[in-house]
Amino acid sequence: MVNALNINKKRLKFMIAASSLGLIGLTTILFLTGNAFAAFPITGVGGFKIEAEQIDGRNFSLRAKTGETELKGNWGQAAVELGSATITGLQLSKNIHLGGALEEYGVHTLDIMISSNAAATGNNLTLGVTSLTAKKSKFGTLKASENKRASHPIDAFSLTANSLILDNTIINTHLLTAGDITIPGLKVQFILKDHDGNIVSGDF
Repeated sequence: MVNALNINKKRLKFMIAASSLGLIGLTTILFLTGNAFAAFPITGVGGFKIEAEQIDGRNFSLRAKTGETELKGNWGQAAVELGSATITGLQLSKNIHLGGALEEYGVHTLDIMISSNAAATGNNLTLGVTSLTAKKSKFGTLKASENKRASHPIDAFSLTANSLILDNTIINTHLLTAGDITIPGLKVQFILKDHDGNIVSGDF
């Protein structure tokens, strides 16, 4: 039978499956409250890690998307947006394998660490997320909705909330943008490590 809509079914199936990876995992976690659960690494995808003692956000939204990561040209993610957020105990980290560039000095990897000694505040935040855990989560006016008229399958579902609080959260993300952000007591470290994970330089 001729495909009247001229849809590449294999490509469509892959797009839906890939996009669902970020959405399903994140959505499930967002509905779990009260108990700690283990963080899950995303092997073969990459990303940088955002940790916080607490994220207090307003005008939250989540939808599925595909986007670039360190190791994938296009991969399923959850697009998370916050109109504003106060982040206590912020720490952003990225581990980089140096591919032997500094092997003669006994250096194998570089950890970039960004932290703050007081609450950071930001507006119009956007993240591309492939995993998120929190010891406790609280949402105000949470709404999960489907959209039959969506022009693309990944736009058929979304989550919104007027407010959210995430305690002891760890986020594996591939994109972070902010309309503006204030980070008091900013500290940036470039920590060099050997093959065994021992610090060679940069910790202060």
